[in-house]
Amino acid sequence: MKPSSEIVISCLAKGELQTRYGLFDLSVFYDGLHEAITLSKGNLIKANNLYCRIHSECIASHIFLSVECDCVRQMQEAQKKILRAGKGLIVFLFQEGRGNGVSAHIASQIFKKKFGLSQDEAYRAVGFKSDNRNYDIVWKLLKYFHVHSIQLDSSNSKKFDSLRQSGILINAYKKFKEKST
Repeated sequence: MKPSSEIVISCLAKGELQTRYGLFDLSVFYDGLHEAITLSKGNLIKANNLYCRIHSECIASHIFLSVECDCVRQMQEAQKKILRAGKGLIVFLFQEGRGNGVSAHIASQIFKKKFGLSQDEAYRAVGFKSDNRNYDIVWKLLKYFHVHSIQLDSSNSKKFDSLRQSGILINAYKKFKEKST
């Protein structure tokens, strides 16, 4: 999707959050359809080559501390990278179960465990898309901050393609093995 010349996004709240790794700026944004939370450090305005992690919620990992996926580890590593660099952005999206919801995530687990299916295959086995997430709010956020280019920390080509199609320059596309939802 190509962004319009007028980006509509509002910052609803700002604050600070002390994590076990350090102090971050915390903001909540709304684009008229969805909310997203950003965790950031440093001046993001007109940033070039900004480290960026797009992270979807995972109730199993974030709330119940499941050892069956690595969402918590990915969040921890992203925070550490930002602190080492002194600048960076994590965009947290409310898109549980790869955008299919909590029930799809739970229903798919039996197919992973019993039949050894990948998470993509398991979602399709229970009648859902393998990845139903939308990243429009991410490119709106990047445009809001006038970010010119990013280093995307992801193994998901859909994130890469969505941002590239919106005109965001991606200088690095980091892949790491994904075990998570």
